Amino acid sequence: MDEHAGAAARRQDARILRDDGAKRSHCAASHRGHDSARWKPLIIESRQQPGDACAACQVARRIARARVAGQRLRERAGPNTGNPHALACAKRVAQQRQISPVIRSSLPWHDRPGLAGGIDTDGRQAATLLELGFGSVEFGTVAAHPQAPNSLAPLVARLAALPPRSVDTSAIGISVGLSPDAPATALPAQWLDALHDAWSVADYLSFNLSARARRPLLAPEHHPMLAVTLRALVRERNRLPRYIALALKLPLGDRHDPLPALADTAAHAGIDCLTLVLADPPARRSEQLARLADLAHRLAGGPALVAVGGIRNARDVQDAHAVGASAVQVHRAFIHRGPACLKDLSR
Repeated sequence: MDEHAGAAARRQDARILRDDGAKRSHCAASHRGHDSARWKPLIIESRQQPGDACAACQVARRIARARVAGQRLRERAGPNTGNPHALACAKRVAQQRQISPVIRSSLPWHDRPGLAGGIDTDGRQAATLLELGFGSVEFGTVAAHPQAPNSLAPLVARLAALPPRSVDTSAIGISVGLSPDAPATALPAQWLDALHDAWSVADYLSFNLSARARRPLLAPEHHPMLAVTLRALVRERNRLPRYIALALKLPLGDRHDPLPALADTAAHAGIDCLTLVLADPPARRSEQLARLADLAHRLAGGPALVAVGGIRNARDVQDAHAVGASAVQVHRAFIHRGPACLKDLSR
């Protein structure tokens, strides 16, 4: 963000916060003291969506520590240090935004198949996986909570300890979920914590709502909270010293379901990428590709679409690209065939 754009954003934030008292007197007690800089991301965004402010205030109290820690990290960090993908990613996005302010047609690592999350959750195999030739390697799913079974902290520590990477090395992705026993209201704080903790070691973060245990979060009653959270993540990302791409992972659903409404929410928020989980049975392949094509048409010029699920060979890759996917990820193909699956995907 350049100096003029940053000043304009700060003026807009100030207006929103200044006008809040008059517009939301019914919530004044809850909002007391929330105008400091460390509270802004969720509070500013919530003011733009009437009715979400009280929930945002409750979340804001829980993320105060993360806001301060994130600011300290930004003050200490140097731009793009040791990360060959960050500058390329920032340049690609900047070029695409010159064409359209919302376009995210692809990311630098989308020219090769990626390895989906679930293979390595704690980074113990990171050095090996990153040298196999995938466009990206996604670690996790993890949660930004120290007591979570798959905690983010050990993964970040191992990724930070890796030697400097070359531009040919796979991009690093981290799949972020929610700790198992956490209520839905914990999601905004945990996702913002993850951004603050992981931005310096990853090229992208994928916020995962595809796990079966988290499907209830896709219900319409949670959409306002998720919209506020996604906009807050984008706003915070834009203030970091280096560019990190943000993805949202969603199930594509079957023919009886409407297309994911959160896909539109993510596009409007400025999310860079949507990772869409296709149903795996080959018998449903044509139906799933048709749904992917419909979504690609609806979001034309918006986030890059990544297809995962049932990608086994080069024909599957070609079919996904033909209906609008910018990239693919594999999981089961790697489990069954190991690194040799890359040859099958490119024949």
